[in-house]
Amino acid sequence: MNNCIDEVIEFPLPREVERYKLLKLYSLYLNKYLCGEEGGKSKCGHLFKKKPQKITIEDLPDDVLREAAWKTDGFSGHDIAKLMASVQAAVYGRPDCVLDSNLYMKIVDYEVQEHHQRNKTSI
Repeated sequence: MNNCIDEVIEFPLPREVERYKLLKLYSLYLNKYLCGEEGGKSKCGHLFKKKPQKITIEDLPDDVLREAAWKTDGFSGHDIAKLMASVQAAVYGRPDCVLDSNLYMKIVDYEVQEHHQRNKTSI
């Protein structure tokens, strides 16, 4: 059996407004599932003996998300997902588990630099 696809579907990179919406969506995810707005109940809580530590988001206004969207020009949706995984890991790496604008933008800047470096070496 030969499964071959003869069509090519192009998925263009998200524009700034779309990257902003993705970043906003991830921040809502952080609020809903990792900050405990749902009363601290996890849908997967029965799978883990130890509950993950709740994070606290302080000072992450829309203008910070808009700046991050602007800085992530050239990022795919997958790149943005990896960026947000880095944000989550950095927050869990802090003893207080606090995410603020300063930490958020440090991670964005680092990931943007890494993204540009990867693109230079792949050329």
